Amino acid sequence: MSTRYVDMFELGAIAAAFIGGATVFGRRLYR
Repeated sequence: MSTRYVDMFELGAIAAAFIGGATVFGRRLYR
């Protein structure tokens, strides 16, 4: 297994967590 897929998976997980946290923070700020 190459490291490309691992890096992509890590970047995807970090991006998902960042987007999720941003949306939750935005919703709290909106309310």
